[in-house]
Amino acid sequence: MNGFILLFGLIVLLLNIVFGNVLEAYPLFNMGINCGVILFTTAIMFALRFSTLSTAFRISLFGFFSLMGIVMLILGIRCQEDWKGNGFIIAISLIMAFEAIALAICNVVSKLNSEVKNG
Repeated sequence: MNGFILLFGLIVLLLNIVFGNVLEAYPLFNMGINCGVILFTTAIMFALRFSTLSTAFRISLFGFFSLMGIVMLILGIRCQEDWKGNGFIIAISLIMAFEAIALAICNVVSKLNSEVKNG
């Protein structure tokens, strides 16, 4: 599974780079934003694979993070080519922060829960 996550992330990243260099309607600014989104989503899914969460909860978070990755990609495509006052970049950053905090909280709660059970 670890190799699949990394391989899938690498394939999507390479496709994004190819599309960014070939398509005129897909500016390099947006390609760069989406490269960051792809790398972050791949990294958080890889971290999720090694978390101490139960399997069912891990699978549901995997689906949620995948969906949020697609949402961030769409926001990255729609993003204007300007850093200042760009609501799309702010939204992408907030989603990334939410995902990282959610994963951290879930790991802490899972660890505390297992310590209480083991006792």
